[in-house]
Amino acid sequence: IVDRGDLTVAISSDGAAPMLASHLRSRLEQELDPRLGRVAAIARQFRQKAEARVPRGAARREFWQEVIAGAPARAILAGDEAEGRRLIEAALEGAPSARRKGRVILVGAGPGDPELLTLKAVRWLKAADVILHDALIDPGVLAYARREALVIDVGKRAGSRAVSQQEINALMIEHAAAGRYVVRLKGGDALVFGRAAAEISALEATGFPVEIVPGITAAQACAADVRLPLTLRGRIRQVSLVAGAATSGEPELDWSALARPGQAFAIYMGVRTAGRIAARLLGAGADPSTPAIIVENGSREGRRTIASSLVDMPVAIKAKRMTGPAIVFIGLDWAAAGIEPPAEVEWFSDASMPLRVSRPLSPIDQLALSS
Repeated sequence: IVDRGDLTVAISSDGAAPMLASHLRSRLEQELDPRLGRVAAIARQFRQKAEARVPRGAARREFWQEVIAGAPARAILAGDEAEGRRLIEAALEGAPSARRKGRVILVGAGPGDPELLTLKAVRWLKAADVILHDALIDPGVLAYARREALVIDVGKRAGSRAVSQQEINALMIEHAAAGRYVVRLKGGDALVFGRAAAEISALEATGFPVEIVPGITAAQACAADVRLPLTLRGRIRQVSLVAGAATSGEPELDWSALARPGQAFAIYMGVRTAGRIAARLLGAGADPSTPAIIVENGSREGRRTIASSLVDMPVAIKAKRMTGPAIVFIGLDWAAAGIEPPAEVEWFSDASMPLRVSRPLSPIDQLALSS
């Protein structure tokens, strides 16, 4: 039995395949929103009014279809029972112009694999009227959207005009003002390198409520893919998330702090700037033999993992022709954790690279590292 309060679903194979029935029950437990019972309970409260005001037959079927599959149910499932009741009352009064209040939800889509979505993310994708999504969102994630939902790609891609942040903000506000539920779907976690602050600020300035649904960020997923611990008791007590790209072309980071022994960090968007990043770290005194692990297409088809040293890292990326989305881990490796690396790992070492750089690098040195 799947119990949702006033809604109960029973599953039986009549003894033919008990494990199949158990499997289906587990799937339904995940698929059926915990608040579905509240939809049934509130619908029960309006039955007598509906029988008194809505004619039998097609009109009544259409009314209940709107209640259980339309805006009222979506409001209740979103936790706004007062709004759901208001919408049912409006439908009973024959006021189709009475709109629900729009809202915007920033949803983290995770690193790519649809199975890494949270249950709450799936529920909002199913409830959304409009989905504004980043580039590289897996089609399997978007498959959770309702057929009638408006799905708009606002992602940035090389060689095409990018949708500006101002345009994205305007789209969210426009659709929320029309009473729609808008999901702003972001890769990874919405609050990690996702420009969430600009969107939250714009929405709050116009009075629209904002909800945030966290997602698994790429560093977590890539580390899990290759069984790479991000912290080690007694040795690595912190790990930093670092942006490897900036609008100015080179990120402004505390290179001296990152270059200290024992530091561990994950670099996002660092494939194209790997040469400059390595040069800055080496120039700040980092040990050239510091482990560097690059995971490309983490949690996606075509994943690759390259292990090298900091000094070899830019050459490894170029030699292996790594161009996909990737996370670069610096200061982390399997040996320190006493773990065997996965068999898929490709090891790279460039004997032509210098063993140590103890002085600030000149522009010529930096060019050599980035070439």
